[in-house]
Amino acid sequence: MSPTKSNCEKCGAVFESTGEVTSSKLLCPACAAERRAQVKAAKAQAGAPTPVRATAAAAAAPRTHAPARAQATAQTTSRTTEARTARRRARSEEEGDEHHVDAHKVHEADDKRMAKIGWMAVGGLTLVTLLVLVLVLASNLIVFQHGNLVLPLASGLVMLLLLFTLNMAYGFFIEARGARLMTGLFGQYVPPELMERMAQNPEQFNMAPRAEELSVLFSDVRGFTTISESLSPEDLSIYINEYLTTMSLVIRERHRGTLDKYIGDAVMAFWGAPVADREHARNAVLAALDMQKEALGLNEKFKAKGWPTFKIGIGVNSGTMRVGDMGSKIRKAYTVMGDAVNLGSRLEGITKQYGTDIIIGEGTKTRISGFVCREIDRVRVKGKDEPIAIYQPLGLEGAVDKAKLDEMKLWNQVLRLYRAQDWDMAELQLINIKKAAADGGLYDEFLGRIGHFRANPPGSDWDGVWKFETK
Repeated sequence: MSPTKSNCEKCGAVFESTGEVTSSKLLCPACAAERRAQVKAAKAQAGAPTPVRATAAAAAAPRTHAPARAQATAQTTSRTTEARTARRRARSEEEGDEHHVDAHKVHEADDKRMAKIGWMAVGGLTLVTLLVLVLVLASNLIVFQHGNLVLPLASGLVMLLLLFTLNMAYGFFIEARGARLMTGLFGQYVPPELMERMAQNPEQFNMAPRAEELSVLFSDVRGFTTISESLSPEDLSIYINEYLTTMSLVIRERHRGTLDKYIGDAVMAFWGAPVADREHARNAVLAALDMQKEALGLNEKFKAKGWPTFKIGIGVNSGTMRVGDMGSKIRKAYTVMGDAVNLGSRLEGITKQYGTDIIIGEGTKTRISGFVCREIDRVRVKGKDEPIAIYQPLGLEGAVDKAKLDEMKLWNQVLRLYRAQDWDMAELQLINIKKAAADGGLYDEFLGRIGHFRANPPGSDWDGVWKFETK
């Protein structure tokens, strides 16, 4: 067939044609190539959506440059494929993260189950070995008594003893695995001696949340921002590391507390979990008193280096708390939560206002004995309507000097006068106590209140409770 001149139905260009029809249309070679590229790209996409902006850009390209349009289409297809691949990769990584987070619980359960199965297997094998040994000895005795024959026993006994040794060795490794499991779960929270007890009975301990009666401790360095600004970064690192290490050793090693977390210079710890502790309130108060003693020794070291000294406030409270592995899918921790925990944090915060080093809640005071504690006040903390009595532990009975005991008696008189709204006598008593006291922060607080109540009488129905409006 002889070629004829034809007009392209798509771009209108004149070309020589043999009459071949492409896709039901008469197209020039350039438009035909572009059409074939589009069909190929559509098949490659397999139904994937095409970005709107890329399609618009391809449509806006000059129709007289078909090769450029084909190249743009190919680039659009490439970008679409890359975007789809990126989305698939992101979904895969997200699913992988969730799998990694949940894998910890799965592995923990598997380890415990395998440890239990392992010990059952060890017990079964050991029992079977002993039974076989008894049967061999009994049959040899019967043969000897009835037939006057002695069977060779050496090889059999050696084999049985070897099996027994292997069983015991296997049991030892199972026990070691259980100890490693306990260390991995609780090693960063509890002292080594408690870890040994937990490793002996690993099935009794887990991180599942539960409600328990516990004691919690919060401590904080007063004015730490000012301290940190006065030290170089290197000195600040040594300063805070030495402080936190000292306080952590008091909590963990000396009084068997569970170290929860550090919040900057603050320390949070609790007693009674994961290992039960009937004396959790007593141990928490003893830890608070020892932390204050260690602070005095640290201040001497810091002063010798030319570093600023510090004071810490400590709050302790006892009550029902939720304890367990808590947090998010990203990070979890073995910690405590609840109203009793929040109150402990509030008590630490108000030590600054009262000028005292330690304040314990009423829940802690009722659970301890053998301590000299003076009542500080009755308060309503932020977020609580029920008033509570708060106390300052001065030390163990017999270890508090007479001057402190006499000061406490005078202070108890001040509280009675204050709650009876006898402002004049309460003020006079406070002034006299303050003259002999080493630290008058508490007395300054109540002198200020007396001035406030003189100007704003609380009314005859006042219950003697001071309400805190801030945390």
